[in-house]
Amino acid sequence: MAFSPDGIHWTKYPQCPLIKGSHGVYIQPPLAGDPRIETGKLWGPPLSTSDVTDPIWDPSRKSFAIYSKTWIDGPDGTMHWKRSVVRTDSQDFIHWSRPQLVMYPDEHDGWTSDSNELNRTAGGGGSDGKQIHSAPAFYYNGMYFATLQVLDSGQTGNMPLELALSHDGFNWQRPFRDTLFLPSLPDKSRFDASIIWSNSTPVFLKEEFRYYYGAYGQQWNIDDDRKQNSGIGLATMPPDRFAGIQPIGTIGQITLKPIQLNGSNSITINSDTSGGSLRVEILNKNGYRLKGFTKEDAIPLLGNNLKHPVSWQKQSITNLDTGEYMLRLHLKDSQVFALTIWTQ
Repeated sequence: MAFSPDGIHWTKYPQCPLIKGSHGVYIQPPLAGDPRIETGKLWGPPLSTSDVTDPIWDPSRKSFAIYSKTWIDGPDGTMHWKRSVVRTDSQDFIHWSRPQLVMYPDEHDGWTSDSNELNRTAGGGGSDGKQIHSAPAFYYNGMYFATLQVLDSGQTGNMPLELALSHDGFNWQRPFRDTLFLPSLPDKSRFDASIIWSNSTPVFLKEEFRYYYGAYGQQWNIDDDRKQNSGIGLATMPPDRFAGIQPIGTIGQITLKPIQLNGSNSITINSDTSGGSLRVEILNKNGYRLKGFTKEDAIPLLGNNLKHPVSWQKQSITNLDTGEYMLRLHLKDSQVFALTIWTQ
């Protein structure tokens, strides 16, 4: 580590390494008490960090955090079978907690490339099936987001990006495996056709979110690295449009959990209703509709807008009594990305 008061003049911290990592050699986990563990002759404990680390400041926990590539053990018990992700935390960027496994490939990602035998021909780790090469994460609006680098080293050799979500930074959900955030491309002449290297620091602008990324045009398992083409790319999207919800058919409804609305003075919805409409009604916490706040009372939201203002013909949320209420969104040929409750 190195520290700086101004970002220009730096001083190295004398202790190195602060975190002992591990690499992909196929070995059985060392026996407990092996003297080589303390002397450093064994490189890295199980589930340690590896050669891809993405540090962030976690404002929710008021700590630094590193999401790092790690290795999970294979079916035969040997270490460094597949790439996965651990998290370690620190208050001072010097003393770090024991890494915890937070993301890993599962049965839905597949097991090996083409057989029931482990592929050990590469001489190192990570040669079997799909795996999570890394998961640069960031904290935004009370949620944790990660752009998983899902490496298919056993078959296609591609590494597209998949969006993952978490409420606490440790327990992650992967609802978008079939709809990738940044997919691989069939035209391998492009610099970003196969391998995408995401980072943990998107740029949030008022009218646009920006993702800078590195990329390789050829697959991971290309036979000659001199054939690789690479570059740095920029992907953009409208604010808060990480993912959307739309009806399976023409109509659908989204009912949120009961929340406190007292102190709120307006609601806006980030949605695209270019081909239909969206109406918002309010229910009490028991699921009963409120007079003046029904679907029929709601002013329809039309068009594509990042901040559709929600309103009713004769009522306002400022007129609600103190208590919990449920918001219900009625969709007709439309898509919803985000909802914001304003208190100012």
